[in-house]
Amino acid sequence: MVTNINQLDPINGLYTYAEYLLWKFEERVELFKGKLFKMAAPSIDHQRISRRLTLLLGNYFIGKPCELFTAPFDVVLPSKEGTDNTVLQPDLCVVCDPEKLADGKRCYGAPDWVLEIVSPSNAEKELNKKLVLYEEAQVAEYWVVRPEEKELDRFVLQNGKYTVLRPLFAGSVVSPETFPELQINLNDIF
Repeated sequence: MVTNINQLDPINGLYTYAEYLLWKFEERVELFKGKLFKMAAPSIDHQRISRRLTLLLGNYFIGKPCELFTAPFDVVLPSKEGTDNTVLQPDLCVVCDPEKLADGKRCYGAPDWVLEIVSPSNAEKELNKKLVLYEEAQVAEYWVVRPEEKELDRFVLQNGKYTVLRPLFAGSVVSPETFPELQINLNDIF
């Protein structure tokens, strides 16, 4: 049994979701195609934006078939080979297919919409590594919120590939392509 993160090999180790479930340590981690990534504690700005988004989106999804989930919440993205070696904990995600939630413990498969809040220390991970994973899994819409710049980057799946939409800044009003009737004033989150 792994009770200390130092028992794992972050450089050469490759892990699966089955192994991940057995780990008994405090640190939060994600698996990117089996590779271990530690998650830093979120900043105060990160927490504020997450809370504001949770309130706005949570109220919108009341009584609707899609559900909002917030971190920590496991999203398992099976590989094309069927290996469960990618486990992410997006800041917020919306899942519309109840079958993906059937085991009552996680989302198994691509959420419909993922929102990640980045800091300078994790921007590369969110904008490069996770972007590729979400595109491969066919997440319909991926938003990256940048608190320091008060910026929103949006990626929408079209023909199996992400199209990058124009970045938006505080003062803009935006609707997700997936839920066009939902309007979010970015001043309400920044």
